[in-house]
Amino acid sequence: AHGATETPITAMAATPTGDGYWLLNAAGRIFHYGDARWRGSIRDVAHSGFALGMAATATGDGYWIATTSGGVFSFGDAVFHGSLGSTPQPSPIVAMARTASGDGYWLAASDGSLHAFGGASDRGGAYALSPERQVVGFAATTAGADGYWIAVAPKPPNYLMLGPGAKGRRVVQLQRRLLDLGYWVTIDGDFGALTQQALYAFQKYERLARTGSVNLATNSALLSARRPVARSTSGDMIELDVG
Repeated sequence: AHGATETPITAMAATPTGDGYWLLNAAGRIFHYGDARWRGSIRDVAHSGFALGMAATATGDGYWIATTSGGVFSFGDAVFHGSLGSTPQPSPIVAMARTASGDGYWLAASDGSLHAFGGASDRGGAYALSPERQVVGFAATTAGADGYWIAVAPKPPNYLMLGPGAKGRRVVQLQRRLLDLGYWVTIDGDFGALTQQALYAFQKYERLARTGSVNLATNSALLSARRPVARSTSGDMIELDVG
């Protein structure tokens, strides 16, 4: 994206020629490259949820943007075929795709449910998903074929709001993650002083605010962090950051 984007990129679509593409971020802003043309965005449009899906029209002269709440917004020559915007959903929408002809589109939810609009046909969803798995991707067939693929994967651990005094399975997951990353802690499901010290060390190394509990920034870092690397490359020693 041009410069720093204020929120993560959540979707991408290509032009029919393959000579350009659009990027969509969670705030609803559109970035365009090559022969992709800007036709509008929902960055300054009132909507619920986050922008997380988009699809280009068959001509490439328009596109749809979908939000996690099921809202759909059309731009350029994209035709609005309906949405879930006014209906509360049990799980967020995570992906969008259009039909080969562009006369309809699908919205896929994280729980495996699927919603078809316009000329899109409902060929079934991933309704037998266990609570530990979620939909992570959705793609429609091309060249007039009437079908699609749904990709599922395990849900990433959620350590949010864990802090001193917490107990249970989520604390065990946090302790195991910290231990895997090289921070010494006992895996006992009890967020005590030892777990808090390990979290302090993790937050310090990752240059995060040292809160001793898991906020949004710390949760994100725990999901993507790698083991710390020592400055020294040989010998047996202990390194101390006296600063």
